[in-house]
Amino acid sequence: MTTINKKEFFKCSIIIAIFIIINIIFRNVIGEDYFIYLSKWIDQIIDLGRINSLSVQIGNYTPPYIYFLIIGTYITTNYIFWIKFISTIFTIGIVIISYFIIREFKTDIKLSNALSILLIPSVFINSGIIGQCDSIYTFFVLIFVLLILKNKKRSALFFFGVALAFKLQAIFIAPVFLYLLLKKKIRVVDIIYIPLGFVVTMLPSIIYGRSIFDIIRIELLQSGAYSKFVKSAPNIYSLLHLNYKEIDILAKSILSILTVVLSIYIVLKNTKKVEYASKIFIEKVMLLSVMIPYFLPSMHDRYFYMASIFFYIFFVFIDNNVKNKKSMVVNLLLIFVATSLPVILYNFVEKINNEVAFISEWIGVSVISSTIMTYIVMLCFDRYLSNSNVTKILQ
Repeated sequence: MTTINKKEFFKCSIIIAIFIIINIIFRNVIGEDYFIYLSKWIDQIIDLGRINSLSVQIGNYTPPYIYFLIIGTYITTNYIFWIKFISTIFTIGIVIISYFIIREFKTDIKLSNALSILLIPSVFINSGIIGQCDSIYTFFVLIFVLLILKNKKRSALFFFGVALAFKLQAIFIAPVFLYLLLKKKIRVVDIIYIPLGFVVTMLPSIIYGRSIFDIIRIELLQSGAYSKFVKSAPNIYSLLHLNYKEIDILAKSILSILTVVLSIYIVLKNTKKVEYASKIFIEKVMLLSVMIPYFLPSMHDRYFYMASIFFYIFFVFIDNNVKNKKSMVVNLLLIFVATSLPVILYNFVEKINNEVAFISEWIGVSVISSTIMTYIVMLCFDRYLSNSNVTKILQ
């Protein structure tokens, strides 16, 4: 077990202090989504009698996140604080689970190394500044990864179902199940634990009269709700100057299918030639978390949140082939810029003049960020494909 000496304690204290100071400084900042959606959802929850609102659809989120909003109406009237508090709690959870994931590969991992995740720009911006909930589904995806590493497959699949219950974006890493099936790390029958985790999470709403099919329908509708090629996400469509341009359902479907086919091909490439290894598993998860939002249409500015965490975990702590530390630092800075700059532009700068998306196009932020992300995707591909040509990789 890692011991904490005075030097390590000082590092941890500094990181935590910086994280707290950032959250205090931006405590009164209100993200765009609060005005447009969350504030109205909370008003609706109160009007319906708080707990009784479980019986109806609130907004376009599935019930689990609404549970937290309902709880908040009983605790405080400072709803901005509550929303940011919930996201921050799960951010801390991400740090804890990441620590144990890294320990599977580096037993001498220091706590300060895991705590440094708190200072990834896309992480602290998402939770403490704009109060988004991406930390919640990412937390449960990380639990899934940790439990697979510990060979607790059924529990892992259950928690993946919980992740899906909070946000459909958890499905970005779903193609990795084909790898786990082919390597007999999970069985087809074990897949039942995914819908089980999903349904269990929905039980409070089901008890209050909601239909599970109605809940599933809401989640599916989320995937088809956006009719733009891209909404400030640093992906291939921003690179092609398609930010906020309309996309029809046929083009969106074709591009989505092509993305799925590509991801399956990449994940299964040379699978039969290479023995299962935990390192390969987590590398596939990392690649999928970067690649899927890069190629999928209708992605939003913050959909690379999970990718920034897996990229950091893999390239800093797990990938032993990274020998050039300066190059690694540069790559980390690049992905941090690419994943955080569009979020900042979308939530703050673009709203100053009430001109959604146009400022980022005018100064080229979308193209710059997507160019950087294109490099990051190519880096991940190159690293992954070089590994896939190895005939045997030991644990």
